[in-house]
Amino acid sequence: MKYIAMTLAIWGTAASAALSTPPEVQANLDNASLTGAASASILTKTIYDAQLWSENGKPFAMKDDFALALTYKASFKASVLAWATVFEIARIEDTKKKEFEDLEDKLVTCFADVKRGDRFTAMPLSANNVTFFFNGQKKCDLSYPKLTERFFGIWLGPKTRDPKVSAKLKGAE
Repeated sequence: MKYIAMTLAIWGTAASAALSTPPEVQANLDNASLTGAASASILTKTIYDAQLWSENGKPFAMKDDFALALTYKASFKASVLAWATVFEIARIEDTKKKEFEDLEDKLVTCFADVKRGDRFTAMPLSANNVTFFFNGQKKCDLSYPKLTERFFGIWLGPKTRDPKVSAKLKGAE
């Protein structure tokens, strides 16, 4: 059941989320500006608030510098977050989750157990590299083939579970 709940939490439902610019975003994006925000919920329980930040107020493009911040409203183990992330990547790519077991192992080391108020921020470094921050502190740099497209595609790609959330994050709604 927890895996189903976390999978649902990955895509969520749209809602406003307004917070100040996280320090890791300020430090790594020139003139960071909020592109859009949404919340992920299961039924009536908010799981996390998501914010997409872009550099110099540019419209979102996967090739540009940006940051995705998730501020959790519920507790989850790092292993559940990694499992749900890989589950969504496999769903988007229409393949089996076992194809990404090595990625799941890497994500578990990059992620941490979260509780209410904890924030993960992810920023692409290149097509294959993403930096993860936990509560403002750098947690890891992760390298994996097409990682930027795969990871951020969960929320921002054309095959996201919830196009309305994606549109809201990208500032289109």
